[in-house]
Amino acid sequence: MATGDDVDLTALPIPFMHEKDGAPYISGGVAFADDPELGPNAGCYRLMFRTRREMAIDLFTASDLRRYYTRTYERKQPLPVAIAIGVHGVRAHGRRI
Repeated sequence: MATGDDVDLTALPIPFMHEKDGAPYISGGVAFADDPELGPNAGCYRLMFRTRREMAIDLFTASDLRRYYTRTYERKQPLPVAIAIGVHGVRAHGRRI
């Protein structure tokens, strides 16, 4: 597992999904976040390639992840998020994440 400066997202095959996309995307990434009051949450998001160490997620559109981010931003705290790619949906079905 690569961490810090060793992360290199260009090693992944990240395609352009549509000719009008602004960058390559990983589709179907599952973002996991947690809030002390709201509890854990998981949601599917497209991940836009930014740099060899950065991806972007749409937080302008209403979503649970946006709500979690807004709460931590107002508390001036970071929001740790874990992203899983290639997750088998059946394994998580019916289980609290």
